[in-house]
Amino acid sequence: MNTANNLILDDLTQKIEYEEAGKGRRFANSLIDIFCMYIFTFLIGMVIGLVLFITSSKSQGDVLIGEGTDLLIGLLSAFSYFFLFEGLTKGRTMGKLITGTKAVGEEGEPLTWKMAFIRSLVRFVPFEAFSFLGEQGFHDKWSKTEVVRTKRKA
Repeated sequence: MNTANNLILDDLTQKIEYEEAGKGRRFANSLIDIFCMYIFTFLIGMVIGLVLFITSSKSQGDVLIGEGTDLLIGLLSAFSYFFLFEGLTKGRTMGKLITGTKAVGEEGEPLTWKMAFIRSLVRFVPFEAFSFLGEQGFHDKWSKTEVVRTKRKA
């Protein structure tokens, strides 16, 4: 029994090494997540539109959804998609689930809410989407994270 406990404790103290996700998987993550984010944003917009239709008169609805409000709702929905998914699942989005990858801290530690917040916020930096063509994307570099395959190295 004591040997089994020691083995479990040894496993907990060892640093877990992951294999980095390649650019192909990262690109697939991006495409899948963009598609899912649009669906998420569409559904949020539908709910807001339905609530406004049910609860307000036509003139009030026109005032509430003016120029810029739809853009703000879209940006908040996009931010929420990445922040909530990565925060709740410790580094995964739909794209990462499908491709077998996840975001972790630079030392292999699980993604924290703070890391997820920074990753999600940095996605709105102009031309950030092209930053992954370099060695590391801005949302990885600035949040001190990396995307890895979910299977551990042996």
